[in-house]
This record gives sequence, C-alpha cells and structure tokens, in this order.
Amino acid sequence: MRWFRNASVVAVAVAATLGLAACGGSDSGDKPAAQGKGGAPIVVASFNFTDSQILAEIYAQALEAKG
Repeated sequence: MRWFRNASVVAVAVAATLGLAACGGSDSGDKPAAQGKGGAPIVVASFNFTDSQILAEIYAQALEAKG
C-alpha cells in the first residue's frame, strides 16, 4: 500500500506541474524569444527512472520555448 500512496503523490505532483505550466502565459506580446549566442548546445540529461525523465522533458521543453 505504501507504493500506491507514493505513486499517487507523484501523479498529483506531475499533474499540478503540467497544469501550472499550461496556465503560464507570456507578457512579451509578439516579440520573439531571445536568439542564442551560437555557443555549444545545452544538453538536458536524466537518470533512468520516470520522475527524472519527466522533469528532464519539462526543462527541455521550457528551454526550447525560450529559444
């Protein structure tokens, strides 16, 4: 039963994070995201478990959205 409680806490946390991310807006109007400086690309890595992979994907998508 303990793993079920932990799994439900993780599921609620992920749902809340995704819900808050979906509600986020941009106050920049039509202004495009800042351009990169042409340096090395940023690599977002994760460990081989679901929580880490989900967080890495969230960070990667946020970085892509900001250019």
